[in-house]
Amino acid sequence: KINHIYKQQQSHGRENGQSHSKQSVQVPSLSYTVGDFVTTYASSAKHGMYGSVATCFFIDTATNIYEYISTIRNMLRNNGVWINLGPVQWHRNAQLQPSTNELRDIIELAGFRVLHWEVSEKLVAYRHPNDVDSSGSPKSGVNASEGARFTRSEAYRPLKFVAIRKEDKLDHEDIPTQSNGDLLSALEKVKLLTGRRSIFMPT
Repeated sequence: KINHIYKQQQSHGRENGQSHSKQSVQVPSLSYTVGDFVTTYASSAKHGMYGSVATCFFIDTATNIYEYISTIRNMLRNNGVWINLGPVQWHRNAQLQPSTNELRDIIELAGFRVLHWEVSEKLVAYRHPNDVDSSGSPKSGVNASEGARFTRSEAYRPLKFVAIRKEDKLDHEDIPTQSNGDLLSALEKVKLLTGRRSIFMPT
């Protein structure tokens, strides 16, 4: 049986003498925001706005991972879910480059309860097998614009985790709205404790 990809492929015929009534189809909604993740979602307007956050091939893009974690916590409601999938291969500009074990400690100390944590033992290649030869080098005639790209690492071990934002001690209605300044102040304290420069603060 072939899966129906388009609505036009669906038929509502008779089966066993009974007709099927049309069911309403909910059209999904997708939007995107252009801008810096931290400065956009660390604002008070985004505080407790989301029930779940999914980060896919994202967390190792952080200049300062503390800022990403604090921002995600700011976005989530009490008991909100954070789901992650992707590599932990920090780029050269990362001020902090924790191991996966250290990353878990940071996430838990930030007020999350980890339900599942898994680092794959199997390496996953960044490149498609059709784009490389037996030695792992790009095939002749394949350049960056056509497919294969040079990366610092040719493979990665995916980190999969599910974490829950712990409830605040006060009821949600009694929690004062966290201002952007409060969050920036907290991140500045992290900078002083770690000796790292925050992307928010000029040197």
